[in-house]
Amino acid sequence: MSDSLVLMLNRANDLHIVDPDTVPHSDDLHPLLKIAAAIISAGYGGVAVDEIRLSNGRYFQSVDANLATPEGSILQSLQHIMVSGGVLPDPASVVAAIRQHYDQTDGSAAFAPRGRTE
Repeated sequence: MSDSLVLMLNRANDLHIVDPDTVPHSDDLHPLLKIAAAIISAGYGGVAVDEIRLSNGRYFQSVDANLATPEGSILQSLQHIMVSGGVLPDPASVVAAIRQHYDQTDGSAAFAPRGRTE
């Protein structure tokens, strides 16, 4: 067990308590975080990333997805693929799939892009 614990209250008001030593560390940005960043950069509001600097100087990132949105649902599916050892698609194709979903629903969903472009 590490010298610290991370307590995180997500956007659904669920409390998560994490021992940072139990989370795999990497100096590179995780592929799922790259996809989440691309979704956010494209302006979709159903995904958020929080980050905190730990006492050991490392950073802890947390991805929060609203599963009621296409982007949240897709990100959750990608997480399941990643955990089962599958290969994740590139971020641009994920954003294109989300855009296609919103185009099919006339972009009327509450979390449709907020005017940003890729």
